[in-house]
Amino acid sequence: MFSASIVDAGSLKLWTQVGRYRQAKQAAARTVLEAKTRVWEEFGEAMEEDYRSASKRFWQTVRRLRRGKQYSANTVYSAGGELLTSTEDIVGQWKKYLEDLLNPTDLPSNEEAEAGDSEVDSSIHHPSRSH
Repeated sequence: MFSASIVDAGSLKLWTQVGRYRQAKQAAARTVLEAKTRVWEEFGEAMEEDYRSASKRFWQTVRRLRRGKQYSANTVYSAGGELLTSTEDIVGQWKKYLEDLLNPTDLPSNEEAEAGDSEVDSSIHHPSRSH
């Protein structure tokens, strides 16, 4: 009987916390919705004012909104000179490049390292430039 009351008290406490979380989440959602509504109303009023007094700015804004979000073209070249355009391929190329840069497989001998201290290692190539 004692253990059952502990479990019931624990469950009650958990459900109380869940209820408070849900209430806080709903309150936050309402606050965000109200803020977004207020910002859109202010934007609409500013656009109306621009239409009357600043036609150029109005039409620039309309064009920008029609175009939507513009993404830049991200491309890099693979070690073999192939142009990579997919995000997965580009990330993979950068990963390989950085792994090779940080963990070189063919380390120079001490004599080569001393001789090459004053010159830049020409075997390191940036992945976004062709070879």
